[in-house]
Amino acid sequence: MRKFLGPYELSEEEERVLRDALSLLARRSSTSPWQPIETAPKDGTLFLAYMGEGNMEIARYRLESNEWWIDAYAPPHIEKNWMEAWMPLPEPPK
Repeated sequence: MRKFLGPYELSEEEERVLRDALSLLARRSSTSPWQPIETAPKDGTLFLAYMGEGNMEIARYRLESNEWWIDAYAPPHIEKNWMEAWMPLPEPPK
């Protein structure tokens, strides 16, 4: 038994499981698919935009008008600062 987190004692197996879980959690948090909005594509590619407060929309940059667009909005033009992050859309089903 080893002391861990103050007065609590863990067996070697419990300590190994806890360290593995913490390691997995650290890897997952550093591999988030969300990217800074400044890196969003500006070639017309559709992407998933995180709008904050749990809201997500499919967005794109329109080269013709040099504007960010969400087609579901009317008017579809949006400001870049409305988006917080982006990620590529998944591949469609085959």
